[in-house]
Amino acid sequence: MRNDELKPGDIAITISGKLALITGYKPANHKYPIIYTTNASHTRYKGNGSDFQAKIGTASLEQFNAVSLAPPPSSRKCEGIDIDCLVPDILKGVKIGDTIRIHGRRGPQDAIYQGYKSSRPKNPVCLSINGKPYKAPLSIVIAAKAKA
Repeated sequence: MRNDELKPGDIAITISGKLALITGYKPANHKYPIIYTTNASHTRYKGNGSDFQAKIGTASLEQFNAVSLAPPPSSRKCEGIDIDCLVPDILKGVKIGDTIRIHGRRGPQDAIYQGYKSSRPKNPVCLSINGKPYKAPLSIVIAAKAKA
């Protein structure tokens, strides 16, 4: 494709087969004038027309920016869904900063719970051991105990 065929708001398919939303166009940048994002992420990429296979439609950038820049909800409920239902049973009731027991490299040890991210299926548990942050699979969690 040519650079001038794509404009902000267009939806296109990249050469690697990913869906891309064109968010900007800077003709002054002769090498990579097209700014785009893939899979509704916040990461912006630069490219040119040869990076895309085809244009498949258009979207409203105002609606996209309103959703992607919206602040997170202040309550523990998001659109009627209880956020706690996304956390596994072994971590229910555990707050950030509580101590959890994990199976580490040298056997059972204590770690500080830093959170759970269900969007990261391989290593969803965030914890810190001796002040160093780690991401770990749920399978290493042995038990959770409240902070004393």
